[in-house]
Amino acid sequence: MRLHENDTRDPSTTLENGQPHRGQSQAPAPINSVTGAPALRQSNPLGQPTFSEPPNFFESDNLLEWLMSDINGASIVPLPLIDFPGSSNTTDNLHFPVSADMEAQVAQPTQGPGNMALDQIYKLIDDLSRKLNSDVHHSGFTSAFLDASLHEFFKRVSPSFPVIHEQTFSLQRSIPPLLLNMVALGSLFVCESGAVEKGEMLWRLGHTAVATSWQTLIEIRGLWDACDGVQLVLTALLGQTYALLSSNVNIRTTASVFHGLGFYWARTSGMFSVRDVVSEGMPSIESPDAEKNAVWRSWAAAEVQRRAILGHYVLDGLISQASGSPASARHLINSLETTCSETVFAAETADEWISEMMRSTSVRIPVSEAFSRVFSSGYTTMPLQLSQFSIFVIIEGLQSLISDLHEVRGVVFGTVSQQQVIRALLNIYEGNIASLSPSPNIHHLQILIRWHCVLIEMTAPSISIYRWLCNRYQLPQMLGGIHAKGSADHLDLTHWTRRADCYRAVLHAIAITRLLNDLPLSQAYTMHIPTAVFTSAMVMAIICLLSQSMIRIPAKYNWLDVWSRQLIENEVEEFPLQSPSMEDLFKELTCDGTDTIVSINLLDEINSLQIILRTVASKWGISAQMEDIIGRLATLARERHDPPT
Repeated sequence: MRLHENDTRDPSTTLENGQPHRGQSQAPAPINSVTGAPALRQSNPLGQPTFSEPPNFFESDNLLEWLMSDINGASIVPLPLIDFPGSSNTTDNLHFPVSADMEAQVAQPTQGPGNMALDQIYKLIDDLSRKLNSDVHHSGFTSAFLDASLHEFFKRVSPSFPVIHEQTFSLQRSIPPLLLNMVALGSLFVCESGAVEKGEMLWRLGHTAVATSWQTLIEIRGLWDACDGVQLVLTALLGQTYALLSSNVNIRTTASVFHGLGFYWARTSGMFSVRDVVSEGMPSIESPDAEKNAVWRSWAAAEVQRRAILGHYVLDGLISQASGSPASARHLINSLETTCSETVFAAETADEWISEMMRSTSVRIPVSEAFSRVFSSGYTTMPLQLSQFSIFVIIEGLQSLISDLHEVRGVVFGTVSQQQVIRALLNIYEGNIASLSPSPNIHHLQILIRWHCVLIEMTAPSISIYRWLCNRYQLPQMLGGIHAKGSADHLDLTHWTRRADCYRAVLHAIAITRLLNDLPLSQAYTMHIPTAVFTSAMVMAIICLLSQSMIRIPAKYNWLDVWSRQLIENEVEEFPLQSPSMEDLFKELTCDGTDTIVSINLLDEINSLQIILRTVASKWGISAQMEDIIGRLATLARERHDPPT
């Protein structure tokens, strides 16, 4: 199988306003560095096609040779390795780049504690290099495996997290750590013995390359990029996405430890200043093909630059929820513009892109301005036409504010109030999500699932519920990693299960279960799905274990009614002392006496969520551990409500 268009355009012939493309006045020479970085420009045995020719593709056989060049002895674009004192200079060793000063120190006899420490560091890195090399060398990687993994990445992962523009993506001009992370994510969906283990091995190799050589990687500029570092930020984004949902606790920890670096690298590289290609002149359908393709590719590079950073904001909200700690970035002051519509981003050709751009109604405004609009009381009368990716960005920004609220007690100067966050979430629902209900699509269901999950988080931190259950019932905390210990850990969850907030949480959890049943198996790979399933199960489990296994709910209800009491209160006291009871909220939702009442068996709901983790979400490594925890809690709940005779 051949994958993905290989743009072999000669950059020296591409002009913008009569000048060579920025940073590409001449064809860049191949670079023999860890990053594999570019040879962003390599000779092409098939020749130099023009834009009017059919697209060429990069063979996965060549990709295997390129990525594994050190291991196979072909130094086309070597992966990061280093020569250490006393080690043979062969292709059996990975080579991490080392400065001339460090080499000089190594060459000198080791004297004193400083040099001894340096020697120890070199030996540790040498051991890691040898182990990585040995594992990869003996793992049986084939071109078919890489081909299948990349295919699955673009088929399963990319549609739910569209940060790479497949139509203009070039394997030859991508740094190997980025490709390694793409292959690692795609390998999760390859039905081949050892595929997951191979993917994890490649992720480790890519992670090592970034950790040791980011100073070099950050200086790499893609052929159409307006600034350096875009591929590094994309690499970090995909690598941390893989890590966050890995079955390996140590790998999951890296998602929290390294996450803030993505924002740092983006800001250091000037990525927050995104070039507005369209304002410089939008070609027409009648324009020459070369001009249309040049503008399209420049636009795509700018959009990927924007999405690479916004993707980190999305991941920031997910990591914040998973760790129970505040977000790494201040979402409300994000100066980047919202993204284009999904149809524009998915355009297959320059002509299709021009047509979709002309039809698109999605607004392009700074994310900070979008937040200001969403918080306004009149938002639902004139909602913003936001792309689905932008809606995710807004929702995760609101999730970050919820994390801030859980971090403190009482009123704190400078924080957004609980009422404001609830109002914004309801505005997004009424203005942007519910409006899609007459013709819901897969992305709409995914957004709605995440929206429900964030509102569960508003009622109580899911990580606190999880830790409380593990401590109470002596269960191993299998979802370990770095979890913050803040004021949220002091919540009285026994009291919470009798309050209205708990009833709100279970209503959202039941809604998530229903939505997951409507989500096609082939499209249920969004990275927030396991968290939504697990959060819903935790809410139901704690109610079963501390209160009741059956719960009554109205057959139909409005989410504004569910949260109306929270919106009219002038000030929320310390959670949850001033909350009404679960029964109070039930009566409010059924006050007219004509509503149909439905009895829900929470144990059956938990069982459904277990099945979902075994099927829909099973490809994410963390799902198996989540399912194990839920299974243990379900067993305890059944013993409580149906003890053996």
